Amino acid sequence: MPIVAKLPKPHPERIRVMVVEDQALFRESLVRLLGAEPGIDIAGDAATGEEALRIVALQVPDVVLMDVGLPGIDGIETSRRIKASNPEVKVVMITAFPGPEMFRRAIQANVDSFILKDATVDEVVTTIKVTHADGHLFKGDLLTRLMNESGAAKRHPRMTPAEVVVLQALTSGGSNRELAERLNLSEKTVRNHLSSVYSKLGVTGRADAVLYAVENGFLTNTGH
Repeated sequence: MPIVAKLPKPHPERIRVMVVEDQALFRESLVRLLGAEPGIDIAGDAATGEEALRIVALQVPDVVLMDVGLPGIDGIETSRRIKASNPEVKVVMITAFPGPEMFRRAIQANVDSFILKDATVDEVVTTIKVTHADGHLFKGDLLTRLMNESGAAKRHPRMTPAEVVVLQALTSGGSNRELAERLNLSEKTVRNHLSSVYSKLGVTGRADAVLYAVENGFLTNTGH
């Protein structure tokens, strides 16, 4: 199942979803399956980035389910253009072949969530719903694969063992209160550790902290 990296706000209204995927069979399957889900309406589908940009400009969907490997303008560049012109549109990146460079580019393009193509329909629906509610989701084995690809585990020279543990817990998702419960710490202590982690890593929030962890590989091992 996907794991939540930020708790969402409730949104009871129906979600208008657009599917962007160049493989016709997969795209049509997604459209059919998602269109049958309660609370989801299909706002369009596209096979290329150029087509997606035209449809988004006309329909302004709530969430775009975006494949990475599109012909012409790839999915990441298409997402960047969508977010630049319609920042309220959420983008869920779906890929079969993740890698640290892809993850880095997607974060820079302000992509909201990530999921692998081997996800179940329930996982895709959960990702769409939580992303629409201003959450960010990362499928667990996606992060694991990215961390394993990024090389031997490293340690930030100024980060304390406690801060590393809190940062690792952050990649498992949840609010500060949930992190505190899992780690048997006070919520204030978790907030303080995260504030220190952000400062030491030179990042501004959770997504950037997770990206740093992936790119530098120092969460590959769980024992600290």
